[in-house]
Amino acid sequence: MFETEGGTLPVQIFNEIRNAFDHFVRSIVNESDQQKNIGKIEGHIQRALLDVCKLTCLFYQEKVKDIHKRYPHKSLVLVSNGNYIKEFTNREVLCETQLIDAKYSDFLLGENAKENKDVLTKYVQSLISYKDLKNHQKQNLGNLLVAAGRYYLLSGFSFIIVFLIGVFATIIGAKLLSIIPNISDILTTIFT
Repeated sequence: MFETEGGTLPVQIFNEIRNAFDHFVRSIVNESDQQKNIGKIEGHIQRALLDVCKLTCLFYQEKVKDIHKRYPHKSLVLVSNGNYIKEFTNREVLCETQLIDAKYSDFLLGENAKENKDVLTKYVQSLISYKDLKNHQKQNLGNLLVAAGRYYLLSGFSFIIVFLIGVFATIIGAKLLSIIPNISDILTTIFT
């Protein structure tokens, strides 16, 4: 997923894969240490998967935020009568909670493959949640565009109304000022 959407895999992933192949060759060459090397292969594959899960979660976090930055915040509530942003926020909180939980379990990583799998499972679940969040956003991109257009139209319309009121007030004010000297002459005549 990371390679498909983010470009190339980082060096640390290739390093873990290279180390796994190194232990694979060692397990073939030295049969007496075969089980030990197979365990190390599994550990390197787990660390590679763990690293790519962390990086992909971060990648999705940034992509989702970048897309929302393109639209006025107030326009997001216009999408599906506010249901989009509510659902998005709920999903985002779930993603962040799962990722935090996975990060808290990092200290369990070590030689125990079972504990490593438990930690890895938490990261994979977090990754799947972030992918779902990204898909939810992607499915609503058309609605985001429409809502942003409506927002700009409404805010532009408000600007035009204010502008027109200002123009009319200026015209009426100018007309009143041209009448006022006559009114002041009349009032002066009446009171004198």
